[in-house]
Amino acid sequence: MTNSYEWAFEHVGLSSVLTEMTFAHVAGTELGEISDKEVRTACFVASHLSTSPSITHRKKAQLFAALAYSQLPQSKQIQTVCYAIFARTGAMPAARHLHEVVGDKQQFIGGDLGLLSSEFYQTYLNYYTPLAGGTVVTEFQKDALHLLANEQRAIFSAPTSAGKSFVVHESLKLRLGQKGKFFALLIVPTKALISQFASLYRRFQKESDLEFPILTSIPDGLEVNGNKAVFVLTQERCIRLLSSDFATEIDFIFSDEIQSLEQTSRGALLEYILSELEMKSPSAQIFAAGPYIKNVRKLAGQIFIEQSKDLSTDMSPVSQILVQLAPVKEKKEIALTVLDDKAKEHDNTVFIPSERKLFSRWKANYRAVTDAVMLFGRYSSSIVYAHGPKTAQNWAKKYAELLNEEIDISDSLWELIDYLDESIHPQCSLIEGLKCGVAYHHSGLPDFVREEIEERFAERDIKTLFCTSTLLEGVNLPTEKIFLVSPKKASEDLSDFEFNNLIGRAGRLNEHLSGTIYCVHSPNDSDGVDENWVEKYRKRKGKYVQPAIENHLRNSFEEILSVINSGRVLTPEDDRGVELRPTITLLRSKFFADPEEAAKYLQRKNISESDKTTLIAALTGSMDGLDIAEELVVNNPYIDPFLQDKLFQLINDNPEAWKIRSKRGFSKDLKDTFKLLDEVFCIVEDINPRGNSKIYRDQLLRFSKKWLFGTSFKELVESAIPKKTRNSDQFGSKDVDDAIVKVTDFINKGVSYQMAKYYSLVSDILKVVLPEDEQSDYALIMGLSTMLELGCNDPKALALMTACVPRSTALRVAKDIPETDSPLSWLAVNQNNPVFQSLPSIHTKILKRTGVWV
Repeated sequence: MTNSYEWAFEHVGLSSVLTEMTFAHVAGTELGEISDKEVRTACFVASHLSTSPSITHRKKAQLFAALAYSQLPQSKQIQTVCYAIFARTGAMPAARHLHEVVGDKQQFIGGDLGLLSSEFYQTYLNYYTPLAGGTVVTEFQKDALHLLANEQRAIFSAPTSAGKSFVVHESLKLRLGQKGKFFALLIVPTKALISQFASLYRRFQKESDLEFPILTSIPDGLEVNGNKAVFVLTQERCIRLLSSDFATEIDFIFSDEIQSLEQTSRGALLEYILSELEMKSPSAQIFAAGPYIKNVRKLAGQIFIEQSKDLSTDMSPVSQILVQLAPVKEKKEIALTVLDDKAKEHDNTVFIPSERKLFSRWKANYRAVTDAVMLFGRYSSSIVYAHGPKTAQNWAKKYAELLNEEIDISDSLWELIDYLDESIHPQCSLIEGLKCGVAYHHSGLPDFVREEIEERFAERDIKTLFCTSTLLEGVNLPTEKIFLVSPKKASEDLSDFEFNNLIGRAGRLNEHLSGTIYCVHSPNDSDGVDENWVEKYRKRKGKYVQPAIENHLRNSFEEILSVINSGRVLTPEDDRGVELRPTITLLRSKFFADPEEAAKYLQRKNISESDKTTLIAALTGSMDGLDIAEELVVNNPYIDPFLQDKLFQLINDNPEAWKIRSKRGFSKDLKDTFKLLDEVFCIVEDINPRGNSKIYRDQLLRFSKKWLFGTSFKELVESAIPKKTRNSDQFGSKDVDDAIVKVTDFINKGVSYQMAKYYSLVSDILKVVLPEDEQSDYALIMGLSTMLELGCNDPKALALMTACVPRSTALRVAKDIPETDSPLSWLAVNQNNPVFQSLPSIHTKILKRTGVWV
C-alpha cells in the first residue's frame, strides 16, 4: 500500500497544481488558469495521500487542502474535500472557515460529495467537544484531553501551533467549575507570561460567574479562601510555594516550554522545583509540554518519579511554506524559491519583477528586509525577526519611514500611544511607528508595553511587528507571515530547534490555514546564497532535551565532585564558560534539606551507582560544619548553602549593621548593606562581568533608590540620558530608545531580580536570628525584597501590583486610595468614584482586564 502512496506522490497530477497555488499564495498574485480536471485529479491524490503512514505525504496533502480552500473559495465541493483531507490527517482545524461546511447547529451544510462528505462529518462529530463554547479538536488534542480527563501524568510534544496550551486551559476551566477541592499550579517560563495567563482566568471568572483566587506571587502567611485556586508562577516564585502548607495541596501542575530544562540556571531550578513538588504532592497530576521534543518518554522518566504517559505529534493544523527571496544580480528581478522540506532538487523557483535593481541595495540588511516586507507583507499580519533589540528598533523605524502612511487608528491603539507619551517618553520611536501600524517587541521594553503590543498585534491594530528572540520564549504571537534575514540570536546562530520553533509561529489558525516564512537573502560580494538556514529547515530533527543537572553530572562529574569535596564555592569568574554553579548549588541545597530524598533524586540520574555513592559521601563530609537553619536553605535553594552560612554568621554576629532607616540615612544604609551582600555573593560581577564593578554598583544603587521611591518610568528614562546628549541638537528617538533599554536592563537584571533575591535571603535570616518582638525595628529591610521586585515602597500600590496591575497604573491610582487594610477591595467598590473620572482610558482598561474593576 505504501507503494501506491509513493507512486501517487511522484506521478499523479498533484505537484503542478500545488506548485501553482503555492506561488500565487506566497507572491500575492492571482491564481493562473487551472482546469477543473487538474483540480479534481489533485483533490483525489491529496485525499489518498492524507491516509498515508508517511508524515511527509500527509503534510503535503494538508498544504494542498489549505491552499485550495483559500485560492478556490467559490466551490462548496472544494470546501468539503479540503476539510475531508484535514479530517483524514487527524489535524482538522477549528478555524472560522469550518462554519461554512458545518453550521452553527452542528449540521453538515457543505457541498455534497457522497461517501466523502459522510466520512468527514462523522470525523467532525467524533472530534467535536463542548469545551470553549463548542469546538472541534485535532486528533492530538483529543488524545491530550483524554489524558487530562483521566488525571494521568504526561509530557506533550507538538508543534508550536498544535494547541497544547489550549487543551490544558480548557480542561482546567472545566475542573474549576466542578464541585470539590481543586488547586492548580501553572509554571510559566517568564514574568511576561504571568499576566497573560492570569488574565485568561480572570476573563473565565467573569464569563462563568465563578469565584476563586488567582495568585501570581506567594506572600508570607499565605491563606486561600475556598477550596479552589489557580497559581500562576515562574519557577523562581514557586520556591515560596514549596515552603508553604499549600505545596502539599496542589492537585494539578502544568509546566510549559519544558525544553527550558536545558538552560543552565533557570532550567536547573525548574528541574529542582518539579522534583520537590512531586515529592510534596505525590498525588498531583503533572503535565509538561514543549515543541519538537524527540525523547519525550525518556524525559518523563528523568523528571517524574511515577510512570507517566507521553504524547507526540509532528502534525499541526497549520501548514508552513518556506520561501527564499534573493535579488538577481544586474536585473530588476527577485528569485522566489519555494523550498522543499526534504531535498533541494524539489525546490521550485520563479522570478518576480521589481521596480529597481536590488542586488547591491540588499547588501544592507535593513534595506533587504524592509523592501521584502513592502513587497510581500505590507497588507498582511507579519512578524519580522531581528537578532537583537537595537536591530529590531532600527528596522521598525526604517520600515515606518518607507511606508510613510498613517492608518485608521483604533481607540485601543491610541490609548497605547497616549500611554507611551505620558508614561514612557514622548520621543520613543514606538509612537511614530504605531501611527503606521508598525511596532517592535523585545526584552528591553517594559513588561506592560510588550503585553499591550502583543494584544494590539493579535487584534490586527498592528500589522507589522519587528521581534527578537522573545518570540521563542513562550509568547503567543501567531502571524500570517514571518520575515527573517539571518537565523541568529544576538551573535550566535539559532539552533535547528530554535529555528523551527520560530517559523512554527507562521499561520493564524482562526484565519489562515497556512503560514509563510520569507527568508531574505542579503547578498555579499559573491553570487552565492547562504545555505545555512536552508539546512536548518531541511534537518528538522527535533530536540533531544537533556535536563541541565543531568547533563552536567554526566559530562562534568569529576569537576563537580572536586568542588563539592573541597567545600569550595565557585565565583562568577571561576564559573564563566563552565556554568556549574547552579547544579552544585541545587545539589547542596537538596542534600542539606533532606539527604534521603537527595539520594533518591540522584538514583534517577544517568550516573553509575558508584558515582552516586561517591557524590553522597562528598556532600555528607563537606556540609557537616554548616550552622545555617534548614528552613533558610529550603526557602533559597538557588543560593549556595555555604554562602548562605557565611551571611548567616555576619548577620548573627552584628544584626544592627542590617538596619535600614526609612528617611534620613536610607541611602547610606542601603549602600552599606548592599556592599556587604556584594562582598559575599559577588552580585555586581555576576550582573556586569565586563564593566567597572564600583561604577556599576553606584549606578545600580542610585537607580534602585529611585525605583523604590516610585519614580515614574518616564523620569527614569530621562535620568538615563546623559545631560550632554539631552542638550545636543542631535538628540532624538534613538537616544530615548537606548535609555529605555538601559532602564529596563537595570530593572530586570539588577534590581527586581538579583537585588530582590539577596535581600529576600537577608529577611529570612533576620526572622531566624531576631526575637519576634525586635523584628519591627527591621521592618524596612525585611520588606525590601518585594519593594525591589515590584518597584515602590507604597503598601497600597504594592497590593495592586501583586494583583498584576502594572506599576504605572498602580502608582497612578494608589494616591487616591485612603488608608485601608484592603486597597484592592476599596478600589473594586469605588470604581465610579469621581476622583477616577479623569483617569486616562488605558488605566481604566487595565483595571478591568486585571479583574479589579468590572
